[in-house]
Amino acid sequence: MKRQPTIFKGASEKGSVTEGGCLQTKLTIQQLLHEKSQELDKTSLECLSLQERSMASAKELAALKLVADLDLEEGEILKLSCLGNESNSRDTI
Repeated sequence: MKRQPTIFKGASEKGSVTEGGCLQTKLTIQQLLHEKSQELDKTSLECLSLQERSMASAKELAALKLVADLDLEEGEILKLSCLGNESNSRDTI
């Protein structure tokens, strides 16, 4: 006899689970896995969208601070101007 998952082992030893019952349970579990995978994909897309919106807001805030704050030090200016550009070049300024 082939190895059976633990959820079927005890029941099949008692003879209370038929092959059809095991197949139905397997299909139900696969359907649930598919639904959960779709939920995860949707949540991941929402998370990515929120991250993009957050970065856009941070860039806008940095731009406003660069324009409005005349007392910024060079390091702060560099940090704010490079926000989201993946660059640490002084040429960005």
